[in-house]
Amino acid sequence: APAVVVAALLAGVALSWLASRVVGPAPGEGWRWVPVALGAVVAGSLVVTAVPDGRALIREGYQPVAFPAEFSEARRALTGAEAVVSLPWQPLRRTDWASGAQFLDPTPRAVSAAVLVDDALVVRRSGGEFVVTDHPMDPTWTAALRRGEIPQALIAARGVTHVLVWRGSPGAPDGPPPGWCESWRGDDFAVWVRG
Repeated sequence: APAVVVAALLAGVALSWLASRVVGPAPGEGWRWVPVALGAVVAGSLVVTAVPDGRALIREGYQPVAFPAEFSEARRALTGAEAVVSLPWQPLRRTDWASGAQFLDPTPRAVSAAVLVDDALVVRRSGGEFVVTDHPMDPTWTAALRRGEIPQALIAARGVTHVLVWRGSPGAPDGPPPGWCESWRGDDFAVWVRG
């Protein structure tokens, strides 16, 4: 809602600027900003009153979620990690403790080590499929990660030493692949290390 009000005010200012360039002030008179400012305030008020329950809708749509204490234990189990892979390999997480809401994986902000997460979002438009990602990876690596495997080439290239598994998120692998062992396990998370 505040952004809408600011946008309405800026639209009024932009309109007045454009009008002064096209029409210009009357000879001997300066541009009168008061009517324009009042018009912008009225336009902003109309926009805000058009959605009277906007605050309630925002409050319903954005509910704070408390992470389980177990997440802190999983973070401690990642102490000393050089690089961490977060599984399942998908851009969004969905857990029971978050009431089934989808959210971006917060591991890169919660762990001091480098964290590899799937940030690829697939956009389907006009019969085509576009993949948008900030960190493109080798497609064979991403295919293996989706299966819960950690490719040797990825380990060598990125120095992966630990894996954080979101056990409660759909698609999570059941157990570590060959060459890895489980160093810590809770109800919602598990940590694997190279063994």
